[in-house]
Amino acid sequence: MWDSAHLRVGPSHYLFGDNPWTQQPGGCGEPGDWIYVPENFLLDNTNVGNPGNVLVHEWAKFRWGVFEEYGHLHDAIFPQVYLDDTNTITPTYCTDNQLEGAMSCSGDTEADCQFIPELIQNTSVTSSLLAAPFLDSVINFCDAATHNAAAPTKHNLLCDQSSVMDVIAWHTDMSGNSPISLASTNFTVVSAEQDWPRTVFLLEYTTLMASDVNGEPVVGRWEQLRDNVRQFILQEAAAESYVGVVMFGSKIEASLLLPLISKTNREHLASLIYESSPYEGSKVLGTAIQRGVQVLGPQGGTLVLLTQNLQEYALLPNENLVEAADNNPVWPILYPSNPSVPTQIYEQLAGISPDTSILTIQNDLITTGDYTYQSVGGSAGLHGSLLTAAGSPAVRVVSGNCQASSCTIPLQVNDNTAYISPAYVKVFKYQTDLAMISVTDPTGREINPADERNSAILYPISTLQNGGYQVSMRNSAKSMTVIAELWATPTPAPFDLEVSAWSPKGLHNLPYSKGSAPRLLATVTKNASSPVLFADVTAMVANKNTPGTPVNITLNDSGTGADVTGQDGIYSGYLVGFQPKDDVSITLTVTDNNGQAKMVDTSLRAAPTISGDVACCGSQLNVSSLQLITIGSFTFSSSAVSGRFTGVPPVTLPPGRVTDLEASRSGRDVTLSFTAPGAQLDQGQAEWYAVHCQLGGVDLSPIGNFSGVLAGSTVQDQVTLPGCNKVYTLTVVAYYNGSYGSASNAVREMAACSSTNNLSPGAIAGITIGCILGVLLIVLLVYLGLNSDHLDDLWVWRMLTCRCCPCCKDTKDDDDLYSPPSRARRTDYIRGNTESARPVRSLADLYSRPNVEAKKEQRQTRPQDEDDGGFGERMKQDKMQMKSTEDAESLASSRSTLPINQVGLPVGGDNHAYDDGPYTIYRNAPPVPAQRRANTQV
Repeated sequence: MWDSAHLRVGPSHYLFGDNPWTQQPGGCGEPGDWIYVPENFLLDNTNVGNPGNVLVHEWAKFRWGVFEEYGHLHDAIFPQVYLDDTNTITPTYCTDNQLEGAMSCSGDTEADCQFIPELIQNTSVTSSLLAAPFLDSVINFCDAATHNAAAPTKHNLLCDQSSVMDVIAWHTDMSGNSPISLASTNFTVVSAEQDWPRTVFLLEYTTLMASDVNGEPVVGRWEQLRDNVRQFILQEAAAESYVGVVMFGSKIEASLLLPLISKTNREHLASLIYESSPYEGSKVLGTAIQRGVQVLGPQGGTLVLLTQNLQEYALLPNENLVEAADNNPVWPILYPSNPSVPTQIYEQLAGISPDTSILTIQNDLITTGDYTYQSVGGSAGLHGSLLTAAGSPAVRVVSGNCQASSCTIPLQVNDNTAYISPAYVKVFKYQTDLAMISVTDPTGREINPADERNSAILYPISTLQNGGYQVSMRNSAKSMTVIAELWATPTPAPFDLEVSAWSPKGLHNLPYSKGSAPRLLATVTKNASSPVLFADVTAMVANKNTPGTPVNITLNDSGTGADVTGQDGIYSGYLVGFQPKDDVSITLTVTDNNGQAKMVDTSLRAAPTISGDVACCGSQLNVSSLQLITIGSFTFSSSAVSGRFTGVPPVTLPPGRVTDLEASRSGRDVTLSFTAPGAQLDQGQAEWYAVHCQLGGVDLSPIGNFSGVLAGSTVQDQVTLPGCNKVYTLTVVAYYNGSYGSASNAVREMAACSSTNNLSPGAIAGITIGCILGVLLIVLLVYLGLNSDHLDDLWVWRMLTCRCCPCCKDTKDDDDLYSPPSRARRTDYIRGNTESARPVRSLADLYSRPNVEAKKEQRQTRPQDEDDGGFGERMKQDKMQMKSTEDAESLASSRSTLPINQVGLPVGGDNHAYDDGPYTIYRNAPPVPAQRRANTQV
């Protein structure tokens, strides 16, 4: 009962400690398996936060298929912080207001950073319960207005960035407008003295169990049902089980629930099944199911409903079949079934438990002469369905058939060590065929039948041998088909290991949708409690409707493909290659994966809270700190379980989604690595993968593509960011045959523009050439500065006199170049005339060529002179002795003509001091009378 509960209470978890957690292997919107609540949490011996919020957090994941909206320490896919579009490190939370807290980093990546929210100061935060249930102020889920679609959370990845409230709104709980009614819940504590299977068979006994819809008799239909159920009770059912029988039709008769350890009880139950074929009556399923529940009693059990599906069943007013079952699992065996008749009510019954499903036997009829017979294949199918529903561990080892007056069916056993004894051969035939049938073992010894009936004969094998068993048929008057099958129980798995399979919506309901296929899930455990990690698990799925080569599907626990969380002990795979209404048989094979399989130490199951408990669940569970036990070499297979596909037939399934994209950067070059998805979800090989790029939420052109590889392989390749100093968001999408999958988890990268690694070869060459030219320019400037004594005057003079133009005439010799205009009267040389140094009194004086040689000679004789090139006006700091020459003519001229400044323009004012080295210097010149002057600019 505990193993089938949706809310389970137990000791502290070996990894999550006293944190409640939800086993949630399905996709977005799919319900979880169950919620696990540690005892200390209920006893209030923990500090995990507001217990009400925490339970709502887990319930939302279990019921509505949403996921956590926070990050995990050391998780490269869902880190606790991330780089947002503004190049800011931001906590990975979905909240309606900024979350205050402390951040610390122990490495260079976001996965190495930890954010610890402040528990007291965040009173303004009211959402989300999937992000911060530990805050008392949080009372809401994130909706479209408050959702943080950029945060790298598991919810954003699996739910395509939809808000939690949007996903909850999809659920049937929210689709109706009727008010929700709450009722009190009554609990009954039961304790089973013996954990033996409890099964009640509900057998329809109406006209359609012996005739077609037109009332025409069908020979063998009822007889096959009668003989197979009787034979199961008498020979095949385990002694450690309880069985009851309910016959329903025009009336209802029921037995008690009896233990099969007594032969008398077996015979009594078999005798309650009517011998003759029914000829009247109609079924009332609700009443029959209620009677079966009464036979099971308060401890409950399993109901096996054997009923035809040739006409759609019409519910009576107020008839509720699911309610009538009272939460007991129901296996509907539809014998026979018409594929065109709806099966919805039976799917609802099978949906009570995820461990049950609809089992269908097609209505195959054979017409010989004036009679219509139920196909002998239906009898074989009915037998297998009974074993599945009753939980028998037996499997079909080998089978064969023949059709002739005399023929032999070989049944070859190649490895008897894979099975335990006893085993048996079962022969299915038409009840009217009086052929003589015998069975011999590999030594030729004939095996006597243990139970012989008109349509089925059982031959026990005390010790299974390698070799060929022979089924011989002689003197068949009608040459009708005979089917023979050898059944045996597989050898128990080594080390008390066991494997179990299920699906989020139950094996009875494996739904296809427009873009997805159902998931098959499996766990490998020891003693049903300690998970086995790193094993190799393969599912062999055989289509019952169209026999052929089974499909082998690899189940993985790596957090990629169909697997939601890596290393959690749940192996997952998509069921690709089938159609709705296909009935399948599923067998799991488990190996030690070349010695890599390890088991979690069982002593941790009851350990106290471990220091450093982590919250569920991230991209992978970190089991590196756990004590893992090497199991050893093993290979074993499970008993076959049945499943049924439902939903909408997919035209084509898209490629899978990448869920483990990681990146490392060097300059603008980014190396991407991920596990390859398939051409159809996680199966096959995609053609190529495109790297999509976003900047500020705006899609840019793809920046790369990689060639496809086989699903499950590792892909690693490099792309270059389009620019620098900008945060780019990169995702990967798989393509195949014109279709494409969903975008991967996002990585964000930014390269600084200052790095030379970000420059193209051309840019680097340009910078190098520019640097060389810059050095040459500096050398030239230094040279000019050192030789400014004899160059400055000449170049400036050329510029001021407009004689630097290369088109000037008469430039053959230096004298012609410096010749002044004919109308200009030269009175002396400017700056450097040592013969008759005079001040510049007019514009005409500018046309006097500088005496450069005289200046050089003067500097050689006066090294202490602080010369500035002979051009700028300056004041000597050492107050050198001034040389003044009283020139009456010059003085008179200075009083009538304005002085000339450094650039050759006349200026006015007092105390004009010209101190230009060897030239005549005037200090304390008399004031110039104010007068109107003409425009004398050059």
